[in-house]
Amino acid sequence: MSNTSPGKPRRRGGWAVPRNVIQNQAPVRTQNYFFAGSPRLETFAQRVEASREYLEYLATDCRKLRLKGLDSKADDPALQTKVGLEAVYVGLDTTSRHEVDPVKARGDVVGRVKRLQEESPPISAFEAVWNNPRLILLGGPGSGKTTFFNHLAFRFARHWCEPGRGWLAPLQVWEATPPQWIPVAVTLRHFVRYLPVSRVAEVESEYLGGRMLPGDVKIVWDFLEEQLGKQRLNQCLSGIESATCHGQAIWFFDGLDEVPTAGLRRHVRAVLEAFLERYPQARVIVTCRTVAYQDILWRLQGLPTFTLARLDEPQQRRFIAAWFKAHADFCGMPAAEAEAKARKLGEALEDSRRRDLKAMAGEPMLLTLMALLQTSHRELPENRAELYQQAVDLFLKRWDEVRSLDGTLVASLPQALADVGSDHNELQRVLWHLALHAQKEDFARRSSSAEPPKRDTADISHATLSRFLAWLHPDESKDWAEKELIPLIQERAGLLIEVGQDVEHQPLYAFPHRSFQEYLAGAALYDAPLERPPRPGQAEPPEPPPFPERAIQL
Repeated sequence: MSNTSPGKPRRRGGWAVPRNVIQNQAPVRTQNYFFAGSPRLETFAQRVEASREYLEYLATDCRKLRLKGLDSKADDPALQTKVGLEAVYVGLDTTSRHEVDPVKARGDVVGRVKRLQEESPPISAFEAVWNNPRLILLGGPGSGKTTFFNHLAFRFARHWCEPGRGWLAPLQVWEATPPQWIPVAVTLRHFVRYLPVSRVAEVESEYLGGRMLPGDVKIVWDFLEEQLGKQRLNQCLSGIESATCHGQAIWFFDGLDEVPTAGLRRHVRAVLEAFLERYPQARVIVTCRTVAYQDILWRLQGLPTFTLARLDEPQQRRFIAAWFKAHADFCGMPAAEAEAKARKLGEALEDSRRRDLKAMAGEPMLLTLMALLQTSHRELPENRAELYQQAVDLFLKRWDEVRSLDGTLVASLPQALADVGSDHNELQRVLWHLALHAQKEDFARRSSSAEPPKRDTADISHATLSRFLAWLHPDESKDWAEKELIPLIQERAGLLIEVGQDVEHQPLYAFPHRSFQEYLAGAALYDAPLERPPRPGQAEPPEPPPFPERAIQL
C-alpha cells in the first residue's frame, strides 16, 4: 500500500515524467513535470476541474475587502464577508498611453503626433495585462497593485467555477473571448521567509563572494505546495502545473521590493528569470514599488514596465458612489444617509479651499481612508493634519479587538494595555516617537548610501518595535511587547504593516504611507521626550543627537 497521503499528487523522485517524453527526445511543451498527475490533464476543462477547490478558495480569499472599521457593525467578521472587493473596485489606468497612428498626423508630423499622444486615452491595467504576456507592474505605496490582482483573480476564479454568470463582464476587453487563465498568487515576502536557513546562508555567502546561485524553479513549486497544504489543497497542484506548462495560467509575484537583502533580491530575480525561461507560455505579472525598481538588482530584463496612474476625477466619483452604495446595500446604512455622505465627500474634494484633499484623493489608499472617515463621521476634517489624526484614531480602533469568525474574542488591545496600566493615548505617543526615530534612521541611511531606497517609508526592525512598545510596560518588558502587542499589530495591519525581513530573518515593519510616518514624526517634535524618570542609581538619559527637524516636518 502506498504511504502517500490521500489527495496529494505523488512525486517520482522529485520529478514526474510526462507521457510524451521519449528517451533523448524533448516534450512538446516542457521537459519535466513536478507532480505525477499533471501530464494526464490534456484539456483546459480537465485542468480547471483539477484546480476547482483551489479556485474556490482563491475567489473567497481575493474577494475580501481587507478593511476593518467600516462602521460600528462592520467590525463583525461575519458582516465583512458580505461586502466584497467587487462591490467597490474601480478599474485602474497606467501612465502609458495608446500609440498614435502617424498617418493621422498631417502637416507637422512630429508635433502633431506628440500632441495626439498626450491626448490619447491611457492604457488600463487590464489592457496592459491583456496585451503583454509578462510584465512588471509598478506603483507607489497604496497605489492598488495587489488590489488589482485580487480583483482580477477573483473574477477569473469565479468565472471558471460558475461560467455564464457574467463574472468577467466588468473587465470589458475579455468578456467576448475570455482567455483560458488560471490565476496563481505568490507573495514574495512569504516566499523569502519560506526559504530554508541553509539556503539563505548559501545565497548570502555567494553574494558576498561575488557569485550567484542559479535560480531553481522547483523551490517555487515547493513553496506553493506548502501554502496550499495549509488549506488542504495539495490535490490541486497538478491542475495548476499543467495549466502553467500549457500557457493557461497567470502567475502573480507580488512585492519584489519587500525582499530584504541585496543577496536575496538577486537570488529571487534569478528564480523569476528561471521561471520565465522554463514556462515561456505562462502569463506572469511581477509587482514592485516604483522607487525600488530603479535599483538594477531588481530589474528583470526584457519585461515591459507599466506604472499605475493616480485616480482621475471620474474614477474618484465612481469609487465614492460604489463605496456608499455598498454600505447601503450590505452594512445597514440608510440609503438617504449613504447618498448624503457620498455627496458631501464629493463636494469636499471639489472645494478649491481644500486642495490637500484633492491631491490626496488620487491615491487609492488615501481616498479609501477619506471614505472610511466620512463613513464614521459627519464631516471630513478641514486640514490634512486633522485628517491624519482622525485616520490614526480610526486605525487604532481597528486594533481594538481580534475576533474569530464565530465572534469569539481572541485578543483585546485595550485590555492588554490596561493590564499594564497604559492606554490608547500612551500607545499613540509611542507611535509618534517610533516614527520620529524611524525618520531619523532613514535620513541617516539615505545620506550615507548611494543605493536607492527600497520604499518610501522607513523600515522598522522587530527589535526596534519591541523596544519602543516595551516602554508601555512598567518594567519595560520586551517579552510582553513581543507576545502581547506585536501579534495584535500583525493581525490587524493598521498603522504598522509587515513589509519583509531583515538579514537575520526577523520581520520588518513600516507605516502604510510616508505621509503617516511624517505626520506622526512631526507630532513627536511637539511632544515631551519619551522617557521615564530615572530610577535611583541610574544616570540621566543622554541628550539626543542633533537632527535637521525641517527634514521631517510636513
